[in-house]
Amino acid sequence: LEYLDLPFQFGNDWICLRSDGGIVDVQYSQGDVLNGVNMGLRGMILGDKVAAMKNLRTLSISYNEFSGSISPQISNLVQLENLYARLNSFELSIPDEITELTNIVNLDLALNSFSGKIPEAVGNLEKLELCSLFGNGNLNGTLPISLYDLTNLTHLYIDGNNFSGNISD
Repeated sequence: LEYLDLPFQFGNDWICLRSDGGIVDVQYSQGDVLNGVNMGLRGMILGDKVAAMKNLRTLSISYNEFSGSISPQISNLVQLENLYARLNSFELSIPDEITELTNIVNLDLALNSFSGKIPEAVGNLEKLELCSLFGNGNLNGTLPISLYDLTNLTHLYIDGNNFSGNISD
């Protein structure tokens, strides 16, 4: 299994959705992609069973109605290369645990309602090429110095927030 699409069953590997749209159960999958784009999903995205999907390389949950915070359990997805969570209703701060995703290449958290600062340890994401945080409105403070050390970063989208200070060359 190379691709797992919500709410899809492939053999014994499946994801079950409850009526309000929140994910309630996942049986372990060898799949490396979990795609739930534009499905009207709500509730909590990262329960224990999703966090146990250690081989997951792409988590794509953009254009839904997820709210609250991204669970600190995100750090369990050690192989994750792509996190697409654009246009949901996530709020609070971007969890520090996101900086433990050292294989992440594409991080898209745009058009949510995140607030606070970008985690200082963002420099741990050495493979990061795309970081899209635009349109959150309440991200603030100065950009972490470690952000400038990301030599693979080619696309940084941060407009539509309340950042202060200067951007270094």
